[in-house]
Amino acid sequence: MLAAIALAASGCAQSGGEGVDRTGAELTTPIVFAAVASVDEGACPADRPNTYESRLSGAQCVVIDPDAVVEAESGSVALVAASEQTPDVPQSIELVLEDASSERLRELTAALAEQSSPRNLLVIAVEGEVVAMPAVMDELTGRTVSISGDRLTALYDRLTA
Repeated sequence: MLAAIALAASGCAQSGGEGVDRTGAELTTPIVFAAVASVDEGACPADRPNTYESRLSGAQCVVIDPDAVVEAESGSVALVAASEQTPDVPQSIELVLEDASSERLRELTAALAEQSSPRNLLVIAVEGEVVAMPAVMDELTGRTVSISGDRLTALYDRLTA
């Protein structure tokens, strides 16, 4: 699965990051960043608001704080190669957000970084599916977010479809 910054339990999303081989495209599928209110085992009840289904660690219902959501609808997305020798092997996705989204994400991650676990969890969701749920250790600054983990090419395809 994917993960995201000193944000993560199973990977890493961080601001900045130098890469080798960048090929980019326009972000065409919104990506959601939200504070986690609670995580329950099993599927989400159909009538429960502010929830996302997660399969990162078995079936889970992730309840988000509706007042702590950032939806990025525009920006650019690039796959970053692991090295010059392996340009077809992605190491991360580099997401460059528009100024308004990046400022709201900075504010959200600053607030989460002040919390202790599990109140510092951040959902990263695409098309209603949790793709990462890292713990936020530091505020994200700047417009660039790097997401590392498994299935990066598939996520890139979803974000740029």
